Amino acid sequence: MRFARTSLLARLTSPDAPGFIALEGPSGTGKSWLLRKAAGSDVLRLRGELGPLADKPLDELPPVILDDAHLLDAESATLLAERIEDAPEGTRILVAGRLLPDAILEVVQLVDGLMIDASALAVTPEEVLEEAPPHMQSEIVAERMVEITDGNVRVIATALDQCRRDPTADPVAVASRIVRAGAAAAQQRLDPPDNSTLGLLARSSGIDRQVLESLGDDGIVVRLLDAGVPLRRQMTGELDVLTPAAYRSSPVETVAATALAHNLVERGQQLEAISLLLDAGARGEAATVLMDLSVSLADTVEPRDLLGLLARLGAQTEQEPLLLLLRANASRDVGRVADATVDIERAVELAADGPGPLRRRVGIEAAKVLLDDGRREEAQRLAEEILAELPPDEGRTFAGVHELLAITAGATDSRDDLQRAAEHYSLAISAWEGCGEFAMARTCRRDLVIVVLVPLGRLDEALAQLGHLLATPELSDAERTWTVLFEGFVLLNANRLESAESRFVRVAEVGRAHENPRLVAAAAWGRMVVSARREDLDATLRWITTAENTAMTDADDVLGVPFLCDVTAALGALGELELAGRYLARAHARRDLYPDQLALANFLYHARLGDVGDVDEQLRHTAPAEVWRVQLVAATAAARSGDLDTARRLATECDRTLLGLGFSDAALLGERRTVEELQGLLQRSVGPAPVTDIPVPRPWAQAAGALRVCVIGGTMTVQHDDVEEPIPPGNPQRLVGVVVAHGGSASFDQLSEAIWPGEEVETSRTRLRNVLLRLRRAVGDVVVRSGSGVRFGAGVTCDLIQFERLAVDALSAARADPEMAGRLAAEAVRAGEGAVFADFEYEEWAIAARRAAEQRMIDLFDLLSVQAEDDGDLQMAQALAERALRLDRHTDSRYLRLAELLARQDRAAAAIAVLDEGAEVAREIGGALPPEVTTRRNSLLNKGAVTG
Repeated sequence: MRFARTSLLARLTSPDAPGFIALEGPSGTGKSWLLRKAAGSDVLRLRGELGPLADKPLDELPPVILDDAHLLDAESATLLAERIEDAPEGTRILVAGRLLPDAILEVVQLVDGLMIDASALAVTPEEVLEEAPPHMQSEIVAERMVEITDGNVRVIATALDQCRRDPTADPVAVASRIVRAGAAAAQQRLDPPDNSTLGLLARSSGIDRQVLESLGDDGIVVRLLDAGVPLRRQMTGELDVLTPAAYRSSPVETVAATALAHNLVERGQQLEAISLLLDAGARGEAATVLMDLSVSLADTVEPRDLLGLLARLGAQTEQEPLLLLLRANASRDVGRVADATVDIERAVELAADGPGPLRRRVGIEAAKVLLDDGRREEAQRLAEEILAELPPDEGRTFAGVHELLAITAGATDSRDDLQRAAEHYSLAISAWEGCGEFAMARTCRRDLVIVVLVPLGRLDEALAQLGHLLATPELSDAERTWTVLFEGFVLLNANRLESAESRFVRVAEVGRAHENPRLVAAAAWGRMVVSARREDLDATLRWITTAENTAMTDADDVLGVPFLCDVTAALGALGELELAGRYLARAHARRDLYPDQLALANFLYHARLGDVGDVDEQLRHTAPAEVWRVQLVAATAAARSGDLDTARRLATECDRTLLGLGFSDAALLGERRTVEELQGLLQRSVGPAPVTDIPVPRPWAQAAGALRVCVIGGTMTVQHDDVEEPIPPGNPQRLVGVVVAHGGSASFDQLSEAIWPGEEVETSRTRLRNVLLRLRRAVGDVVVRSGSGVRFGAGVTCDLIQFERLAVDALSAARADPEMAGRLAAEAVRAGEGAVFADFEYEEWAIAARRAAEQRMIDLFDLLSVQAEDDGDLQMAQALAERALRLDRHTDSRYLRLAELLARQDRAAAAIAVLDEGAEVAREIGGALPPEVTTRRNSLLNKGAVTG
């Protein structure tokens, strides 16, 4: 059978195709067939020699096909390159070969020719599905065939032909047998030294041709090609072999393997070097390279791969403290904390009489063991002792100690400890970067987000940090995936459920593709919380089961305890208290790694049962981002017991805490049942009606049957009475968004520029009619035509436009009627809660609208913060100032104001941390804080020293 290769042929036969085309790829990739199809019948066909092409005028020759160009000698290749370079207009020459001479590759670039390499020649899964018989129409099978054969068209076509004749045959197994048979035949044609060199090539990701020839001799490449070995040239110019697994049975010679390993180390490919040395039996050399790994490289390696390499070293790992530390860290990264503890204790014994740097490095890991055992104070004391005796030339140890101190401080959820953790992370990041360990610095930034910023409720800052990391070009694939996962959890905490879910879906796909169950389980964990927020019990239970059955086993202490605590909280909020109790009991049975998280889950569970406990004590150990939940559940328990005064007080405090965090309604955060129960209990209570303050006009009140467009807080929807319908994705959402962004109406030019940039206006008008029709069918006459564009239909309202009007009213009334302004501002903040146009992160019209809304929100926060300060409520003033700072990180005065509010609450350390953060932001943009900020910091520092 033959594949159509439609897309490749289109490139070769296009009227715009250049006159010189070169195809390079191993045997079986369909080069000759493509050339014949592309050139037609009236051509001059040559094979392995120039023939008339060497001396005959090119304008007298028909189109030329030169196949097997890898057989050309150096002189012929140079002559061919010269003739191509001097070819007159209209000359057509097509060249193909397994590995083309360098002269031909250079002339391709020189004359702007077309180069089709092995990757482009590879068959795709879609092409396999087009040719596969009906009983083999499986995407998974097609992908596996391409993966096993590296897209070799001959092997895949042969396998499919056999399966047509025998429908019971497995096409993947047939293709695998063909590949192995071809590899065995090629190896039989080579002598032992060449087979050894082939084994080295198959074990590396690519070898420079000169290095390959130094391992064999000048003729090794020619002999490998003649034997049928599928060599491929990479984009970097290095050579590798397709289907390398089939050639790894070739034995490798120790001396050559060691030489190649040193070359790989010089090129930064230490892991390949280690694996190669182990294959060659050079365990001592492999252990040395492993122990010399930079901290950053060891941190970015997939932990399971590192554990595999250490296992291959055998008993040697047990005798080297540095190897034991590598294994301990890898074990910890896959959740096997008990195994890590055993290795670290062994490393401490071996390093007891060793040099100081080794002892201190092992000491840091020993402190982590103490922390894992719940001995936090001992771990902190050991870290401080290491820091006290640290000489100035041990920058990596300095960074490691501060990272440890950050982990120690972040092990609890109190605000002061989290602020101290942030300071240590800042020092660790700077120190790691100063040592050139940039991957470790990135790890600390990710940990800073999850350990500090999220518990503190600084979600905008957390997203900014992760966005900065994702824009880093040096980020490895593993780092990028974990960073996307963390971004999903931050978005989840910000209640941007659709955006969070999209991140979890991406991470799960990567985890399945790379057979990483921990990633799949972590993504399922995130989707479990998303489902619980949506009050979908069935989906919540399904994702819990997925996480448990994938990686959240009893062997995983790191992810296990927080996961069980989240499950307990989610099921409790959904009313499944019996099941929540089972998960809480499992969490208590685990290692005591996260005492405050466990205490919070325990408090919430028992409070939902009516046993409220000591609320003030629990609040002292609760992360600021979760204080509202404790207040809400405790208020409900108090109301059940008849203590209505306490219930009202806690409910009021809960509302204020939510406002400070940027939320308006606990019901939207997964606690609808609790909120409704509390409201019902308070409304049924006997007592005087509460005093009603001056009413605040609510511009979003709408008549029955009217349509309301919602663009804040998630996917765009239209509300009609009690029904909420999503606006169809794509251009219908864009159309509505552009109308909203322009205040309720938009001209044809504005729509065309935003939705169909570069199109003619008339074309855009035609498309607009189709979009309006789709929109009308889905959600009614939300947008209608006007004389010069479109506008909202009669009676249609929008949350963003109404937020803008309410915010303007509040700010305008600030001088004339401060009380009314404050009420309006509070209502506006609640109305504007959530991300604007969350599904359109990068489109200009959405960005402009988002920035305008953020600026309004900043002004509202400033107004409310000043009023709270005037009323003596410094905590609320601080919370609002923090929210304004998150949206406006580059205004110096905000850091100073927030620091002053903290200082007035006797929180000098937190105030200094805020000013230090301001200084760091100023450095990032190439500036410096004003002198008065530095003066205030020094004043606070001196005050703290005197007080201490």
